[in-house]
Amino acid sequence: MFEDIFNHLLEVLSLGAIIVGISGWFGKYLSSRLLESYKSKSLKDIEALKRQYQEELRSLDEKFQLKLLKAENHLQISKSTYELLFDKKVLAYKELMELRLKYYRFKNESVLVEEDPADAIETYYTYFIQCKTLLENNALYISPDLATKFSNWMVLATECFKQESIDGYEVNGLAHTNEENAKNVYFAQFSARNALVNQTQDLMEEVFEQIDIDLSAIRSLSSISFEHGKCS
Repeated sequence: MFEDIFNHLLEVLSLGAIIVGISGWFGKYLSSRLLESYKSKSLKDIEALKRQYQEELRSLDEKFQLKLLKAENHLQISKSTYELLFDKKVLAYKELMELRLKYYRFKNESVLVEEDPADAIETYYTYFIQCKTLLENNALYISPDLATKFSNWMVLATECFKQESIDGYEVNGLAHTNEENAKNVYFAQFSARNALVNQTQDLMEEVFEQIDIDLSAIRSLSSISFEHGKCS
């Protein structure tokens, strides 16, 4: 009987060992399957993130290229506009400088200044009107300083222009012929022209001097641009 109990005990122990072995194997099997499943899911998540980032990068690159193209087009337009404005600015200052030279040549060299003051007034007046016309026609291209000097001159000059108009209106139409009428208007307006020259000449010369200053700045800018162009 003892032997039977012993044999039964051995059978139970053997069965337990088998169950323990099976349980261990099954545990390892489940762990391996879970690990493989986790790895598979992780790889899928990584691939999904990779595709998402690639799409975002592609979208960002397309947007960047579009902005770059727009910037290049804007730069080309801005460059063309700048070159056009600069050319017009140079042309405007060329005409203004030529007028300035004529004015000072007449003032410093002409015998009319001393010998015939009336004719000198008329010549000065003509130069002033020419300068006024050039500045008004090229207001977009002149410097702020020059515009300010011109405005200062216009404050005084406007009163003279008004008086000139009034004086001419008062005698207009009183003569029998057009020729006589034109002479009457001309002589009647001389006083206002004389006042304009005498009262605003200093301010006009400030305008002329500012033209020279601006032209020096344009020369410097042109030299820098030229040197930059050579280096590039």
